Amino acid sequence: IFTLLAEAEARVHGTAPEEVHFHEVGAVDSIIDITGAAICLEMLRVDAVFTGPVELGSGTVTCQHGTMPVPAPATALLAKHFRATLNGTAHEATTPTGAAYIAALAQPVPSPLAGRITATGYGIGHRQGLPIPNILRVMLVETEEVETSPELLTELCANIDDMTPEQTAYLAEKLMEAGALDTWQESVCMKKGRLAVKVCALCLPEQTDRVREAFFLHSSTPGIRQHGTLRHLLRRESAPVPTPHGMVHVKTSFIHGRPHHRKAEFEDCRTLAEKTGLPLAQCQLMGLFPTPSHDDDATDSV
Repeated sequence: IFTLLAEAEARVHGTAPEEVHFHEVGAVDSIIDITGAAICLEMLRVDAVFTGPVELGSGTVTCQHGTMPVPAPATALLAKHFRATLNGTAHEATTPTGAAYIAALAQPVPSPLAGRITATGYGIGHRQGLPIPNILRVMLVETEEVETSPELLTELCANIDDMTPEQTAYLAEKLMEAGALDTWQESVCMKKGRLAVKVCALCLPEQTDRVREAFFLHSSTPGIRQHGTLRHLLRRESAPVPTPHGMVHVKTSFIHGRPHHRKAEFEDCRTLAEKTGLPLAQCQLMGLFPTPSHDDDATDSV
């Protein structure tokens, strides 16, 4: 959320994101808004956030730079990530902080969205006499569990035959930093019989521009192929599992509500192996088949 805010403010001020001063957004209440909402999503174990069109408002707003038209410049830039309406009320209805939150996390409401509403919350503002109720409503919906959840993604790829393996690996790192969910390389033989590598990146539609820019910036390719694709995901959960030598997170996928596959987090197992000197495979097994220790000194022995 803060990254999107920084990028929007940087464009407004004509500077780099790392040089941005957040002004009002950096105030304590905004920091609490953003971190508190993020913690709330974690505690509620929310899988997805959906929103309808967001009213931005109209008129003017007073900020550190003076009187500005609504929507504020940063809000207007962030609104490209979601559907919005204007002039529904004569005041600022969406702040840069709220716009960044929606832009970072929310998707359009699917039709139909079927499920059971398990909780409802309201945030009510103090401004009175408005044509639209000054209320934000959030609903927690429990949908019927399905085997897979289709998700629309963008795949970008290019065939490259004039970059070294080191340069290609660096490109993959930059694609991930730009927002790619996954990147991979495939060996191909091009039209002149030259062995080459096909570099692919998978990302959310809203990250396509950034990933494409990184592709051009850090590779020699003059052209990129792009198409939409559907990804089906099993429901997954990650939970910490205690072992005699430390904590290991274990990821579990589910089919029809039942555990299907369990895998110990590699980075946790590697840290455990380096700490204890145990083989990596043994640390992975400890995460999957933990043996509770009743000896307080067990972590000091191998």
